Amino acid sequence: MNRTTLRTLIVATFALAAASCSGSTSSPGGGNGAGGGSHAGGACGTTASGGAGGASSACVAGPVLDQNAFGQKYKFADNELSGWTQATAADDPAAFDVYTSVDDLVSRIDGEADSYKGFRFAMFQDLMGPDPQTCNVVVMDFVTDCLATTEYTGQQGNGSYVIEVAGYDDSVAIVTTTLTGINVYAHFKALYIELQMSGYLAEDGSLDLNKAASAAAQFLAALKTKTN
Repeated sequence: MNRTTLRTLIVATFALAAASCSGSTSSPGGGNGAGGGSHAGGACGTTASGGAGGASSACVAGPVLDQNAFGQKYKFADNELSGWTQATAADDPAAFDVYTSVDDLVSRIDGEADSYKGFRFAMFQDLMGPDPQTCNVVVMDFVTDCLATTEYTGQQGNGSYVIEVAGYDDSVAIVTTTLTGINVYAHFKALYIELQMSGYLAEDGSLDLNKAASAAAQFLAALKTKTN
């Protein structure tokens, strides 16, 4: 299966995953770039990071960065993870960008706008690994850890998660399978993260979950370090 076919499968699968969130309960927003919207999970100010209850004063704000600084902070340099480089302009003319509009973001990832309202900045990067592996990295700044947790817990209730990422329990990261890989949902501090990882078929055509989960752990470890 070539990269073009894989990218088509990624877009279709991710659209279905994002659409599953659109009918969920109201979540907070307002004043944080894109405003309020619909998403499952507790309201910000009543749910502290990691899912434990707490007052709004427990919410911790992330660093204040402008749009360009945010993108550069979380962008992966070529071979920062061995074998992974940003897609070329020929493969993807919009391989890297930072969004402030939810409509612009979802047009890039074919998501549902109501699933992502409330972020301040969202970085998208299209990475290509050892052929045929690919990874779309989406990192969203939700301003506080409470808002990021709310976004994450909305995904947490949307289906069966068949594997775990080594080193992370389901209060931090969860995984769904796709036709040729996995989608990873995670949160660190004020960040909400999604990874669309494809190209992880074994020789017999089955999904190589161990290989995909191992790669996901590398990405999450690197992103967690970037939050420091």
